[in-house]
Amino acid sequence: MMRLLPLFCLTMLFAHPLSARMLEQLGLFRQKEDIGGIIFDYRHERINGKISEEWRINQEPVDQETFKKKHFAAQQQEWEQEQLAAQQERERQQKSHSRARIAILQKLTAQARDSIEVLVKKLDNQLFDGFRAWGDDTIVSIQEFRHLKAVVLPKIAQVIDLDKVGDICAYEKLINKLSVLEGRLEQLYAQTLNQAISKSDDSRVLKELLELV
Repeated sequence: MMRLLPLFCLTMLFAHPLSARMLEQLGLFRQKEDIGGIIFDYRHERINGKISEEWRINQEPVDQETFKKKHFAAQQQEWEQEQLAAQQERERQQKSHSRARIAILQKLTAQARDSIEVLVKKLDNQLFDGFRAWGDDTIVSIQEFRHLKAVVLPKIAQVIDLDKVGDICAYEKLINKLSVLEGRLEQLYAQTLNQAISKSDDSRVLKELLELV
């Protein structure tokens, strides 16, 4: 970072206290800057109307043109470094934010998976054999239900267990799909339960159904 080192302007007057006759007039302006560890030193001096200037870089004398070019280059380099540092900080914060979102999405996925597993277990009850209300708005068939148990649920578990999955959009899409699936299974369970109650005349079955409601 550029630091402006102390600068000063000095005017000196030497004169006889009574005659007020000017003997010498001295004006001095000096500016030192630290830009990225490089010291730029400019000195402007005026003695009795005569002006002299001096340019130094890290205490080494240089001409004005060299001083200006290197001064500009140092400022440009420092600005680029500051921009890079700012970009890296933004990326660090974004990664931290992304990791937090992924952690939340992983938990939501796990919760959806658990809810689906509970519903699947309920529907897998032999008590519902012959009463499951397969349909286009729930689960189409026993084959789809078996595929859900044997393939879909294990794949969900694999996704949750992956530590380096960084695709937030993929998680969000998966959660949306699981939410839809959970709704279909809930509807299937409610329709299956109602169908079993309305169609069964077996007292043993009805007693077991009573425990489910």
